[in-house]
Amino acid sequence: MRWLAQAWAVMTRGEHVPTGRFNAGEKGWFWFGVVALSIVVTWSGLILLFPNFDQPRAVMQDAWVVHAIAALFYIALSFAHIYLGTIGLEGSYAAKRTGYVDEAWAKEHHEYWYNDVKSGRRAATGDPIDVPPHVTQNP
Repeated sequence: MRWLAQAWAVMTRGEHVPTGRFNAGEKGWFWFGVVALSIVVTWSGLILLFPNFDQPRAVMQDAWVVHAIAALFYIALSFAHIYLGTIGLEGSYAAKRTGYVDEAWAKEHHEYWYNDVKSGRRAATGDPIDVPPHVTQNP
């Protein structure tokens, strides 16, 4: 809830709110953008795809409006997601490309997750926050 309350500052001024492995924006994108909008687009698309099931013209018109609005909203959110995952947040593209983030980035963007991994409460397996294997570390 704290992340959502400060979402504008997070996105515009680069302020950071401590979060777990996923912040509220990432969870919202998945549940609203991917799940809910996909269900709406699929349901309205089925109505439009099968007009021979005797639905009235008004239902078809309403389904077209709902389908178009949900699809455009999904596309706009997808572009925002792509922007944030590539050039919108420093270090996010490298994390997606390599699968690794450095400790400073993890602590700054996902502090609760970082603390859990460092304290051993959460296994680092599958949650790499160290350097990639092809990069050598100084002892």
